[in-house]
Amino acid sequence: RPFFDYTERCLARGLEPGRGDGTLAFDGQPEQAARAITSGIEGAMLLARLYGRTEQFTSAAARLLAAFAAGTPPR
Repeated sequence: RPFFDYTERCLARGLEPGRGDGTLAFDGQPEQAARAITSGIEGAMLLARLYGRTEQFTSAAARLLAAFAAGTPPR
């Protein structure tokens, strides 16, 4: 658990400046966004390992991260 807590704190610290300079877009607190990203990436890794398909991880991760890019149209 300490690893994930640390990862989320570091990610949250990077998200707010990105929102401030317009390169990232997300609603709510940076901590909430960091938790969503961490959970999504970890879930994608777990399932990719289960199915033995790297592309399953890369496509899920790319879609998740694209959702935070400013100017990305909703899907």
